Amino acid sequence: MDLSWIWSASDWTSGLLCCTSQAHHSRKAAVGLPLSHVEPYGKCKEDQFFDCVETNEDLCRLRSDSSITSTPSTRLPESEGGLSPSFSSYSLSSLDEEVKAMDLLERTRKSFMERNPSAGADGPEMAWANDDTARRIWGACEGNQRRADKAFLQAMEIRLRDRRLYTTLQFEKRCDMRIIGNDKENRPVLYFCALSQKDWLSSIKDQFLGTFEAARRMSSTDGRIVCIVDMHGLQPRLNADYTAVKDLADSMGCVFAERMARIIIVDFSTAAQTIWWMLKPFLSEVTQRKFSFISARKAKDLVLNELEEATAKKVLKSFEVNR
Repeated sequence: MDLSWIWSASDWTSGLLCCTSQAHHSRKAAVGLPLSHVEPYGKCKEDQFFDCVETNEDLCRLRSDSSITSTPSTRLPESEGGLSPSFSSYSLSSLDEEVKAMDLLERTRKSFMERNPSAGADGPEMAWANDDTARRIWGACEGNQRRADKAFLQAMEIRLRDRRLYTTLQFEKRCDMRIIGNDKENRPVLYFCALSQKDWLSSIKDQFLGTFEAARRMSSTDGRIVCIVDMHGLQPRLNADYTAVKDLADSMGCVFAERMARIIIVDFSTAAQTIWWMLKPFLSEVTQRKFSFISARKAKDLVLNELEEATAKKVLKSFEVNR
C-alpha cells in the first residue's frame, strides 16, 4: 500500500506539526509525528491547530492579535468515512476484565441508540465506541461497573453534542496550545502556555479538545499523550468559571479516558491552586496520579530526559520565550 501521500505538503497533516518541524515540508520533517489511516482532503492554507510561539516576536504577535479567525477544516469528516484510528491498543490485566469491558461496550452502544436514535447506528459516535475505547474506560474506572457505564455513555453523548468539533476539528485559535513533538516513546506531546491565554476558559475549550483529539489520532504505541502546561503568567480570573472547568473536566475524564500518559504542570503558583481544587473533584484517582507539579528548573531536566531531542529543544525555547 502506497502511503507516500501522507507526507505531501498539500495534505492536512502538514498543519498538525509545529512550524519549526515543517522545514521545506519534507518527509523527514514530518516523520516525527506519524498519522495512521488518514484521508487527504484539500489544502492547508495555515497551521491546522495552532500558532507556534518560538520567538519573542511570535509571543508579542499572539498577545496583540485581536483578529481571531476560524481554523479551516481540511480533513474529511468522520461522518463521511474519514476515520483515522491509531495503531495503538490498550490491554487489560486478565481475560475476565476483557469480557467485562466488552459487555460494557455492548450495553453502552445499546443505551446510546435508545437515548439518541437520531444519531444513527453508523454515526461517528458509534464508530468511536469500539473495543479499545471500552477497554480504556473500563481501566480508567478501575472495574467499577456503575462508574464505567456512566462514563462511557456520557462520553458518547458529549461527542454527539460536539460532533462538529470532533469530526471537522474546526475551532478558533485563541492561545498557544499545540502538538509540539514526541517523547522518547513516540507519544505526541501537547504544550500549553498559560501566558498566552487572554480569553475566558469557556472560549478556548474547543481548542483544547480539538488539539487533544488530533493528538489522539496521531498517537501510536500505547495510544497515550504527554501534556506540558506552563503555568507561568497564568491569569486565574480567566479560569475561575466552575461550569467551564466542569465541562472541560468531564470531556477529559471520559472522552479521553486513559489517554494521558503524563500531565506536567510547570511553575504551579499559589494562585493556580484554586483552579486545581475546582478541577480535582471531577478527575478520577487514576487521572489525578498522572499530574506532576514541578518547577521550571526541574522541568528542564525532565524535558531533556524524556522528550525526543528536537522536541526538547522546542519546549526549552518556549520556556525561555515565556519568561
